[in-house]
Amino acid sequence: MLCTSKAGKAIEIAPQAHHWKVLPGADFGDSFRIRLKPALASQEIGELAASMMKNKAPWIDALLNLRNLLVRPFGLKRAKLGIGSPAAAEAGKNEGGLPGFPVLAQDQHSLLMGLDDQHLDFRVCIEKSRDDAGPDHEQWLTVTTLVRTRRLFGKAYLATIMPFHRRIVGNMLERMSR
Repeated sequence: MLCTSKAGKAIEIAPQAHHWKVLPGADFGDSFRIRLKPALASQEIGELAASMMKNKAPWIDALLNLRNLLVRPFGLKRAKLGIGSPAAAEAGKNEGGLPGFPVLAQDQHSLLMGLDDQHLDFRVCIEKSRDDAGPDHEQWLTVTTLVRTRRLFGKAYLATIMPFHRRIVGNMLERMSR
């Protein structure tokens, strides 16, 4: 899919067919992508994902802390934007005592993270791709989020966080690209 955007600006695109296969029955999916500058285009997918998670705006951490406080009574797992191991997530511990998103699969061009909870399951696909049809064979980083709700509370939670989710993902991509 040919996509044009100003350098450093994240754009929303439709998730591709292969994304929906990573979480069958998903109720929601979105994708954001950004054109990579040459310095970032040479990095491996794990480095790009870690950089995106690490270089987030302080307001994102503040929102996550508020989220963790508000959902505690409802039994949702605490969240931390970061990359964690499946074992650390199961133990409920990682950097700062919070689980990051466990890596479920990784290859040279993509990283799949996710977590299953009693209210909803989610997957985050981070993919690096080349647009051979575009000028200069541009490279792109795409972040696709998929969510499958399990209960009414999961649907309500998803509806509540969605406006924040869109701003957070776009902001994280743009900050990483600066």
